[in-house]
Amino acid sequence: MPNPTAQPASRSAENADADDLFDSLLYALGAVSALSATVTIQLHTPLPAADLRALADAIEAPGMRVTGPRTVEIIGNTMSAHITIAADIAAGGA
Repeated sequence: MPNPTAQPASRSAENADADDLFDSLLYALGAVSALSATVTIQLHTPLPAADLRALADAIEAPGMRVTGPRTVEIIGNTMSAHITIAADIAAGGA
C-alpha cells in the first residue's frame, strides 16, 4: 500500500498549481498500485529533493539511483504494481 503520509515540499503561493499537480501525481501513484501494472513516468520538470523523497516514499522505493548529472531514477513496488520514475533534480540538489 502506498505511503499516505508522502507529501510534496512546501512551495510559495505562486506555485499553487504545481502543488495541485504534484498532489494529483501522488494520488495517481496510489490508485495504480492495485492494478498489477508496470508504470514508467518521466518527469521533465526539475523537482526539489523533498518532492523526490515524497515520490520514493509513495512508491515504497528503497532509494534513488543517480542516472545522469542531474537525473535520478526511483524504482518501487507497491502492492502489485512496479513503478519507475525518472526525474531531474532541481537546483539545490537531492
